[in-house]
Amino acid sequence: MQIGIISDLHANPFALESAIEYFKSKNVEKVLCAGDIVGYSPLVNETIDFVKKHNIESIIGNHDYYVMTGCPEKKSCLVRECIARTKAIISGENLKFLWSLPKQKFVDLEGHRIKIVHGSPFNLLEEYIYPDKQFNPVDYRLDDEDLLILGHTHHQMVKEVSAFSMVNPGSIGQPRDAYGFACFAIYDSSTRDIRLSRLEYDTTRMIRAIEKAGWPAILMKYFCR
Repeated sequence: MQIGIISDLHANPFALESAIEYFKSKNVEKVLCAGDIVGYSPLVNETIDFVKKHNIESIIGNHDYYVMTGCPEKKSCLVRECIARTKAIISGENLKFLWSLPKQKFVDLEGHRIKIVHGSPFNLLEEYIYPDKQFNPVDYRLDDEDLLILGHTHHQMVKEVSAFSMVNPGSIGQPRDAYGFACFAIYDSSTRDIRLSRLEYDTTRMIRAIEKAGWPAILMKYFCR
């Protein structure tokens, strides 16, 4: 089975739509998301509606949680502003949807046990595990899973040790290692192969949406190649 892996959508339905179309061309049968559906963009309801329509299995990320419960004061002015703006426009139905999502999720597919968290197994929402961090991936294998899916860093990463793999697909909506692309991964459950991908899409629509809604102009830089 081909499994699409995404994370950190950050209310970018255009990148998400492009990725889903790509998945269809590769016969992807299921899509798993490691959270942060919202944040950094005014297209909040459009993105959540797309996630629901396409039955994307997701957990919450830290930005989703801030919209649900409030943003910590220690966060940057940009994050606090984006969360406040998101809370002002998210529909009641879509806020309820975020509340329905877990902080971690286990998926069993064809004998493969997959665990999904946003940050790490030790700090589900806030820990950053960057590709250049020196660590033993097995230390993060807490539940005998075959595949651990992470998000949060907006950087793509694959670590493999014996029968255990750890993957961060990067960010669909606002990658920090590939401005202007949609980043994701595909996992082949029959071979255990993980392929990281970056896809070009029309980023001008996101720039126009941010301009039209009057959101901070600094957000536009992530859509310039």
